[in-house]
Order: sequence, then C-alpha cells, then structure tokens
Amino acid sequence: TPCASLETLKMHWNSVLSTPKCKCCTGDISNMCLASLLPKGDEECVRHPIQDAPPRIVECHNLNAMADNGMCCAEVGKAWYGLKQSGKIAHDDLVAHLATAGYRKTKTEGLFVHKSNSIAFTLVVDDFACRYDRIQDAEHLISHIQKRYKFKVDWEAKQYIGINLKWDYRKRTVELSMENYVKQALQELE
Repeated sequence: TPCASLETLKMHWNSVLSTPKCKCCTGDISNMCLASLLPKGDEECVRHPIQDAPPRIVECHNLNAMADNGMCCAEVGKAWYGLKQSGKIAHDDLVAHLATAGYRKTKTEGLFVHKSNSIAFTLVVDDFACRYDRIQDAEHLISHIQKRYKFKVDWEAKQYIGINLKWDYRKRTVELSMENYVKQALQELE
C-alpha cells in the first residue's frame, strides 16, 4: 500500500507551522479493509475448508452438496483480512472514493490535495494528517470520508501513526515523541 514517508510527514507538518492560520487534525478509518469493495468484474475466488464456514451458512447455502474433498469456493467482492491483495484493494477503493469529492494524489507519495479548497493531507494506510486553514474545508473531507467509512477525528492532532504530537500554534512548533519506544524495543530484543 503506498504510504507517506517520514520525510513527507515532517515537511507536511512544517507546512502547517509555516502557513499562518493553518492547523492540523488527524483521523483514522476503522476497519477500512472490510469496507472496501472490489470493482465490478474484479471479484476474487477463494477456496477454503468447509469446516471453517459457520454451520448456519453451510446449511443455508447447501455448501455440503458443492464441497469437493472438504473444500468449497466463494466469490469475494470486497477486501478481507488474510487476502494478500486487501491492502491494495482498500487503498485503491479509498483513493477512488476521495476522487469523487475532488481529492487527488500529488506526485509525492502519500500526499493528497483538494482541487479547490485549502486541504492537504498525508495518508498512511488508514491514518490521515490533515492541514487546513478553514474548518469548513476539514469538515468537507471528514464528511466525505464518513459517507463510506467509520472515521474517528482528533481535532487536536495529538497522535499520528504512533507518534505523539504536541502542537503550539502560537509559537509555531510541534514536538514529536514516541514515549517508551526505546524501552519497549529493548524489551523485545532481550
């Protein structure tokens, strides 16, 4: 899945701080993978043990009659966990959805802008860091995402992809930290 790099994130946050009246909010799509649909005609077929299907589904669809050596096939029309293409499917579906409201990718991987308003945001899988100078522009992005996905917003942008952010818009600074990162890494390496 294409994602914004750390360098892109830092430049994006710097643009928030160096642009008067700009602020940042962050957002996270819950279960993006499960809400993503494959384009018509691109459905996938999967083969799985019939014993993995819930009994009521087996009975309702008479799967035992269709099973071959204890296996059955299913057509999948949306991304799901464990399907190796799920990340790409979910990303492509999200980008297509954003495009319907005027949001487009830039040449910088993981950076998006709107065709006519002040929004610029970075995207790392299902996490957004949104730069805005008018709250209406941020609300436009949020409401469009919420038409399709469950989306949590943090107007104070306290955290993004595991990085804690402490904004001071008056002084035009942001402190980045990852509390206990070194301690946790050392514990894992012991």
